[in-house]
Amino acid sequence: MINLKNFILALCLPLFLSIFCTSGLAQLSVRTLSLARYGELPRSDSDSNPSYYSDVTIEYRYKWLLAGLRGEGFNSPEANLRFGGDAKYGHISQRYAELFWSWGSARAGNLYGILGKGLIMRAFELPGFVYESRVFRKQHRVIRDIDGLKFSLTPGPLSLTGFGGSIIDPLKPPDENRDLGDLVGGQASLALPALLSLGLAYVEHETGSFRAKLSSYFLAWSADDLLERIGAGALTFDFYAEYATDQSFGQVAAFNKNTPHALYLASNFTWNTFGGSFEYKDYQDFNFGINDPPPLIRENAEVLLNRATHVLDAASERGFQLEFFYSPFALSRIIANYSRARDDRREDVQPLFIERYLGVEYSGDPWGLRFFLDTGQDELFSETGRFTAGIAPDYSRTDGTTIGLNIQWQRFKRLDNRIKNFHATFSIQNWRKFSFAFSGERSNDPNETDDLAAKAIKYFINGSIGWHPTPQMDLQLFLGKRRGGTACDHGFCIEVLDFEGMELRLETRW
Repeated sequence: MINLKNFILALCLPLFLSIFCTSGLAQLSVRTLSLARYGELPRSDSDSNPSYYSDVTIEYRYKWLLAGLRGEGFNSPEANLRFGGDAKYGHISQRYAELFWSWGSARAGNLYGILGKGLIMRAFELPGFVYESRVFRKQHRVIRDIDGLKFSLTPGPLSLTGFGGSIIDPLKPPDENRDLGDLVGGQASLALPALLSLGLAYVEHETGSFRAKLSSYFLAWSADDLLERIGAGALTFDFYAEYATDQSFGQVAAFNKNTPHALYLASNFTWNTFGGSFEYKDYQDFNFGINDPPPLIRENAEVLLNRATHVLDAASERGFQLEFFYSPFALSRIIANYSRARDDRREDVQPLFIERYLGVEYSGDPWGLRFFLDTGQDELFSETGRFTAGIAPDYSRTDGTTIGLNIQWQRFKRLDNRIKNFHATFSIQNWRKFSFAFSGERSNDPNETDDLAAKAIKYFINGSIGWHPTPQMDLQLFLGKRRGGTACDHGFCIEVLDFEGMELRLETRW
């Protein structure tokens, strides 16, 4: 049975702490996230177990100083893990201090950062996301940060960044060995006339006997000034190019399968109510665990499409993405996207990914509507003939309440199985007061039903209630069965496990 005392403490302790710490101290801020669950858990012999997770971040700001401390805790007191291990932890996961001045900053402790567009290094956090893998039972935040030192200087048109430290694996809990090795590197960029900037970045990554020396060179240009001078102010155009290589193979690697390299090109334009973008990628043997090259895959908000997002394989992938938008009248937009990529590491088999997306949005008063069609294939996972469609009308009242319906349907073929998925959500929400949602999914996917013949059907029915008693507090209760699968956020894709039970989530900001 669930321990009521632990359940209440897990939810209320961060709240009491935040109120106590912020009373009378305007420079002190506290952010908390608490989860209390009771339901089926992976790697557990019993069907249902309680679990409690809490995350607290305390920051102090005073003029030119920022100092912070972050703690994470997890406990599943009745869990019986099949593979042993302790189902609880308490850990100080981040501590940092940063100094600011007019032309730079310096930071010691845990830090984030990105070099170029992430081809050789990206340290980040997925905001608000709590992760639980099949390997580790414990819940934790998804954070790939660097524990070390960093400085940033901007003397005039020159921008300099340097850092050094150890980098953390984002998919392991804090009490496990999360060290991905040591990093040292930096970046320099120079702003030139005509809105042109040039830059280079370098990082050394060492872990055990492995050592990589990665460098990248990038260029960014905006034609806005030029277009304004020639009388084409209604037109904008930007271009970006970055090339990266493993210097173990030389300063400049050849574009073939034998030398690690990464090339990323991007351009975008707007003209009145019309616009578009083009991106190109060529990645070969460039997956180092510390970098995240742009995937060039549309990250869709629609549930069924997000779950089917193609996961970038920087070990060998080449492709491009085209996107156009048009606003035929006020509060409307039409979006068309085409993405294509091929894994060309082998001569005989080269899996192809294709996605075609068309979406229509109208944000009227009081009625709004979103509609989309999507087709494609992902041969890496033997999925072909995918078709997804959805419609989402909503009605907004004058008191800030919105009533919405979201219906999505999907079909595709995986090997000899014909998969069909259906999703529907009815919601009522007022961003200042409350929210309510009822969702249902239906699937015959063998990955969900464990039926290789794909004849069994599985249902996922759930409901959630949200309450916002103050602008600083969000409380949400979930009941039912939630479907897992691939989830992508901010260009990073991870696996989310199925969950059946109840979950109470509390977030505070003080």
